Amino acid sequence: MALILLAFLIILLGLLIWVLSIRRPVAASFKTFSLGENKQAVDSVRVGTYNIHRARGTDGKKDVKRIAGVLEKTDIVGLNEVEGSVYGVVVDQASMLGSELNMVSEFYPTQSRWLREDRGNGLLSKYPIRHLYNEPLVDSTGRRNRILSTAQVLIGTESVEVMTTHLSRRVDQEIQLEIILKRFCSYDKAILLGDFNISRKFPSLAVFLQSDFAVDAIAVGLGDEDSAARIDWILTRGLSVRDAGFEPVGASDHPYYWVDLTLEL
Repeated sequence: MALILLAFLIILLGLLIWVLSIRRPVAASFKTFSLGENKQAVDSVRVGTYNIHRARGTDGKKDVKRIAGVLEKTDIVGLNEVEGSVYGVVVDQASMLGSELNMVSEFYPTQSRWLREDRGNGLLSKYPIRHLYNEPLVDSTGRRNRILSTAQVLIGTESVEVMTTHLSRRVDQEIQLEIILKRFCSYDKAILLGDFNISRKFPSLAVFLQSDFAVDAIAVGLGDEDSAARIDWILTRGLSVRDAGFEPVGASDHPYYWVDLTLEL
């Protein structure tokens, strides 16, 4: 009898672990913020995109402050592969970085697992956010949950839609790309940030880049220094590129890319 009870408890425990380990997508959400508005004119804004790899560097060490050091001159940055909070004991990495850099921070969870917001994307901004919309993207696998997050950021007296995403590899990639580019093109002034997991050679992206719908801001700013294999992107609409640069891998397994933008074409 004791052995039967023990076997039952082991099976029950296994089922519980299996249920808790399932990756569950997040629902769409919308938030409005009551933040002070910055009415001063802004000449230039530095915007970046950074897959922080959960703050784990190429040396295998996890160091959020090292990531913050890379971002210290940035005004707005979209983050990928951000760790969520741990049962209220440890805050999410976007909040950690926001505290280190004295910036507004938003964590965009892409999935829940183990009864917590497991991981996702993030946004850091020195400018106030008016509202935020999170939209789950297509995932036919049930394991690679992705979202598109759109924040309306007030930069001086101008409202700019700042969009952050991280696309899947191969499966569902084409349809996810189609969705985010369609959303992006619906705005007059917009910035699309993130790890697309594709280079400029990807057929549908290559066709899009040949149109007048967007500017590949990193390519414009870096010129011949840009890499054809780059998979991290900053696309813009209704803004002008002044300059661009990057920090090589080290603090993360991805480079950090930034561009300086003006709000006038």
